[in-house]
Amino acid sequence: MKPYLLLLLVLPSIGWSAPPEKILPKTLVLKPVAWYSQQAKAWHEETNRDNRNAQNWFNYYAASYFSMDTQVHLDQVVQSMSRAVPNSYEWWLVKGWNSGYQLDALPFLEKAMP
Repeated sequence: MKPYLLLLLVLPSIGWSAPPEKILPKTLVLKPVAWYSQQAKAWHEETNRDNRNAQNWFNYYAASYFSMDTQVHLDQVVQSMSRAVPNSYEWWLVKGWNSGYQLDALPFLEKAMP
């Protein structure tokens, strides 16, 4: 019985991380900020595994944004994304999104459109 009890105490400290889930717009699904924080970590791990997957980067940025991460960190994600998946639809979309609701963002969003 003691080995099972010890196993139950040790396993949570090993750190099970939540599997990454596609980040949907908040107009479709609302999740707690803590969930988005966990997802940002999971998607960051995915970008480390597959640096050239634009969808991984998009989900990483969206999770970071919805987790209310700092603008400095969001800017760093966009910068890293520009090196990993330049000129992809997802990069142009995120670049426009990160610029905010300003006219300066419009050229980036236009480039994202097919």
